[in-house]
Amino acid sequence: KAMKKNLLFLFFLCVSTLTFGQSVLGIPFGSSYEETKHLLLNRNVGEDMWEQDGTIIVVKGYIGLVPFNVGYFYFQYDHDKSYLYSACFSDLELTANQAKAKREIFADIIKEKYYDSINEYVDETGFKRYDFGVNPLDKDKPLGKIFIHLNKKSNKYDTVLYYGPIYYVGKNADF
Repeated sequence: KAMKKNLLFLFFLCVSTLTFGQSVLGIPFGSSYEETKHLLLNRNVGEDMWEQDGTIIVVKGYIGLVPFNVGYFYFQYDHDKSYLYSACFSDLELTANQAKAKREIFADIIKEKYYDSINEYVDETGFKRYDFGVNPLDKDKPLGKIFIHLNKKSNKYDTVLYYGPIYYVGKNADF
């Protein structure tokens, strides 16, 4: 019985290490809302930060030395627990050429960390896109992606660096 308990403990330790091994801005995925907020405040990640509907929003921040206009930290909720499950950083309302240039800047910083697991291809919009890393809870999916999105309201382009989603709670549990 003790052996079974020890094996179960080791299994959960390995799963939590794999899960929490992935991070964004040094914040491990799976971190609680309060932990994430605290880490963002301590690291002075952006010019301004606010909270809205269970999401933390950072404006005019940096990923390493690379600036972004807006960053979103999304959480899943299960009763009284919260889990950072995705993050998105964008430069907004760019021309097509500006968006392409920013995509390559984002890709350059991602290639440093995920050099062995980055996949480049042209997506359905006709723009080059990157998938990178491995989702720790679904090995068949990437950890994140870099893409260009046409903002139909402004008829301009947004360049997006997106991490996740890493589902800690069932997809419908937080609705």
